[in-house]
Amino acid sequence: MKKNRFFKKSILAVAIMGTAIMHSGCDKFLAIDPLYTQDSENYFQTPVDYERALTGAYDLLQGSFVSLWIGEIASDNSIAGGESVTDTEGLHEIDNMSHDAV
Repeated sequence: MKKNRFFKKSILAVAIMGTAIMHSGCDKFLAIDPLYTQDSENYFQTPVDYERALTGAYDLLQGSFVSLWIGEIASDNSIAGGESVTDTEGLHEIDNMSHDAV
């Protein structure tokens, strides 16, 4: 009988402590706006912001250059170069149309 009463009290104490821990201090974290939130109203404030936006716009062109370059190697418009066949093996496979899905 004493073990049952002790067990119920310990379960109740753990539940109360768990509830108290879960509800303590949450308001401070929830009220803060997310850091690094950027939109059109608060982004373009300094010259550095304009430079970053310009860099981000031109950064997309790097991927299209690689796609265009590999597409040109796959066609008859250019050939894969390098000092030897093993130097750029993947590009030579594309040039010879012997590449796989990888």
